[in-house]
Amino acid sequence: MEAIHRELTVQGIITEGVKLGLKNFFSLIGAYILWILTIWIPYINVGTTIGLISIVLSMSKGKVISPTEIFDSRYRRYMGEFFLLMSFVYIGVIFGLLFVVIPGIVIGLAWSQAIYLLLDKGMGPMEALKMSNKITYGKNGPSFSGFSFSPLFC
Repeated sequence: MEAIHRELTVQGIITEGVKLGLKNFFSLIGAYILWILTIWIPYINVGTTIGLISIVLSMSKGKVISPTEIFDSRYRRYMGEFFLLMSFVYIGVIFGLLFVVIPGIVIGLAWSQAIYLLLDKGMGPMEALKMSNKITYGKNGPSFSGFSFSPLFC
């Protein structure tokens, strides 16, 4: 897997996020409204939740999104992997939080990209966790820049 080496800065992340969000503003609002309407139907809601996460991937690739994209049946195919991955992440973060909070934050950041790797690259849950840890290792500085203990993780 080819890695893109770009320096992440807080300002760059916020600027790019706002730009992409404004480009897709009404579609995002529509997608969230549709997602809220599916809360009452668990099977469909899991698929639309995965679809909502996948919208971020589409936007990051410069695509203009459609609100109804969250209903695409391809997202329901990831349900098992989604639940397994999210269980691993939540258990890891909770155990980390039990050890004086900071390890939980570090684990959460290390595994923060796993869901995107699962959905975008088709990796399995364990492979996605390992790759997320690998690509975020040593890059927590921008994530912690708003916290007073940021020098610990740069």
